[in-house]
Amino acid sequence: MSSSEEHKQTENQLQRIEQEVRETQSLTSLLLPIQALSDSYKNENDDTSDSTKFFLLGANYLCTKYSHMRKVRGDGNCYYRAFLYAVCESLIHQKQCNDEAKEANDEIKRLVQYAATSLDAVTQFGYDKFALEMFHEGEDNMQYLFQQKNRN
Repeated sequence: MSSSEEHKQTENQLQRIEQEVRETQSLTSLLLPIQALSDSYKNENDDTSDSTKFFLLGANYLCTKYSHMRKVRGDGNCYYRAFLYAVCESLIHQKQCNDEAKEANDEIKRLVQYAATSLDAVTQFGYDKFALEMFHEGEDNMQYLFQQKNRN
């Protein structure tokens, strides 16, 4: 088998794996109570090591600061997706406060418009579209989040 055939097989296998991940793992979860963080860790880990104790201490501390969380698919873009969701949810919260509604609404429109054209914009500069499509799913998810919140 030639190296180009091997390369093509590898690329096809990677595409199948990525497709399976897309179909079986959501980019983000619905809002969950923050307590779900420590609860899920307790259910998955029966050990009583120091690292488990420290993780649970940290999770319990987060419970005192936050009421909810989202799980995010760990795929290399998880930090950016989590950050983007935090920005979006902050804007939605600001929009619900009458004194900041116009500024938040303008920023939401700007972000949605930017997200809609960003994939085409970066591919014009030579970035591989295939490599960026999974990240762009997060932007599509952001638009969906805004649309759902605007209906409420």
